Amino acid sequence: MRGWTRRWIMRPETTGMPTAEDGKSSDAVPRTRPPGIIERLMQARGLRDDESQAAFRTPRMADLHFPETLPGAQEAAVRLVEAVRGGRTIAIYGDYDVDGIMSSSILYHALAMVDPLNPPRIYVPHRIDEGYGLNIPALEKLASEGVDVLISVDCGVTAMEPALRAKELGIELIITDHHTPVVDDLGEVVLPDVSVLVHPSAGKDKAPFTQLCGGGVAFKVAWAFLERWFSSRPLPVEGKNLLVELLPLAALATIADVVALHGENRILTAAGLRLLRNSSNPGLRALVQASGVLKDREIPKASDVAFRMAPMLNAAGRLASADTAMHLMTRADDDEAADIVAELARLNRQRQKMCREITEQASAMVVEQGFDKDDRRAIVLADESWNL
Repeated sequence: MRGWTRRWIMRPETTGMPTAEDGKSSDAVPRTRPPGIIERLMQARGLRDDESQAAFRTPRMADLHFPETLPGAQEAAVRLVEAVRGGRTIAIYGDYDVDGIMSSSILYHALAMVDPLNPPRIYVPHRIDEGYGLNIPALEKLASEGVDVLISVDCGVTAMEPALRAKELGIELIITDHHTPVVDDLGEVVLPDVSVLVHPSAGKDKAPFTQLCGGGVAFKVAWAFLERWFSSRPLPVEGKNLLVELLPLAALATIADVVALHGENRILTAAGLRLLRNSSNPGLRALVQASGVLKDREIPKASDVAFRMAPMLNAAGRLASADTAMHLMTRADDDEAADIVAELARLNRQRQKMCREITEQASAMVVEQGFDKDDRRAIVLADESWNL
């Protein structure tokens, strides 16, 4: 089999550079300095004016849109404030990947700050036993335990039947998600029947920036919740400080979910990476230290987070339970954090070993099936034993 090619070629028509067809002599080529690679990449991404290029080069928190521009965020904030003040039992329904873990943690810290004696529960479905998203047995279990307000993060926009069951159980369901909604045979978007739906683009109203990940959506909801709780803009010091502490979590979610790093995603990521070194979150500090992302630099790169921090968190949900990583990011003290991170590192080494074994099996399968020919543009392989 041929190896991967890592050479990128910029298409001339996306760079503004002349091609050989523009003229047969050098006189046909404009005598101006060609744009550098950064300028060419920005042009290829559609960033052609000075304002958008400046925002890409130097992302500023001041350019982050206020939370009311995210459809449903204000309504969710109102319901959550009412729930906390009314003494209702709130649970967060998350997901087992990094985006889901960070989204859950963001809302947990916002709710726990205003009601530390009654913090929300967090429920994360088991990857193998339950699969992704809201499921009816989990809702029934939560209802039996007294949960009457449930807010989903990073999932739920396609959960039609679980939404109906939640209503039957008397659970007020608030869905926050960023995934693609269901579209019926007529091309119409179908949304679950819930108390509040927070989504950048699923409904008739669209956010100014529609490519947030679950963590970005959760950050906006937390922001809206704190403003509603304190009835203040700008937030008082304690509210502002918490949002600042949540930025690294939003950055981790954004990087790990591989959403486009422009617009608000770029703002959240740049700010969060700058704050990683001085986080007061014991779990995040332990993860940063164990991953070594700050060993050689003051501010880590997004690639450091993607390849050194995120896999440790993902390993928990993939090989064991995401509850371990969730506890690390929400409730662990310094001693617990060190132990949990050591366990995550062990699980990640196990995951790496599994990946190497699966790669070897897949490579052998390619040869056995006669797929190792140059005419194969793509090969899809599967095996029930592969825990991918």
